[in-house]
Amino acid sequence: MTIDGGWICRTCWKTNRPSDRRCYRCHTPRTADDATIGSQRGAKPLPASKDAGDALDLLVALPAVVFSWFWRLYVLGGILFLGLSVLIAINDRAPQFAWVPAAGVAGGAFLLAVVMRWASSAMRARNPWAYFTALAVSLGIGGFTWYALNNLPAGTGNPDWMRYATLAIFGFTALLAAVGLMLSLAGDDGQPS
Repeated sequence: MTIDGGWICRTCWKTNRPSDRRCYRCHTPRTADDATIGSQRGAKPLPASKDAGDALDLLVALPAVVFSWFWRLYVLGGILFLGLSVLIAINDRAPQFAWVPAAGVAGGAFLLAVVMRWASSAMRARNPWAYFTALAVSLGIGGFTWYALNNLPAGTGNPDWMRYATLAIFGFTALLAAVGLMLSLAGDDGQPS
């Protein structure tokens, strides 16, 4: 951004208004000599030094983003199964309590959505319990899917390709939650607390 009549700070190279006596960003005086500018530049941390912290922040924030999508998907699944249970209940040809399993799946999906939403929100504050909960949910869903893959015939609930996809997705989220848990226990600065 350029400003008509403005000046550029020789320390941080940001544009300033003509009336500014100091840089709005680094507060270097407009009439600073070379020694002052050199000392100001030396006092500033290099941008590359933030890269490691940014990578750690990304590793901690990525599970929060993933679980924020999961809770939305589970709410949608709960609504669909709730609608299915209503359709089964009003069907005259359906057995008397055939709607109960669909309603149970809907309730379980809503419960998982609440847990995942809490975990997603708490992960943003690096709460270790959120990562532990996310890890437990991921391992629980992955374990149940592994059991279904090995013990239930194909087509019982979902096809095998969907079971493999579920294992891959929740294996990935378990890995993200485990890494986030380790980093949140290590502390904000990456050093063990």
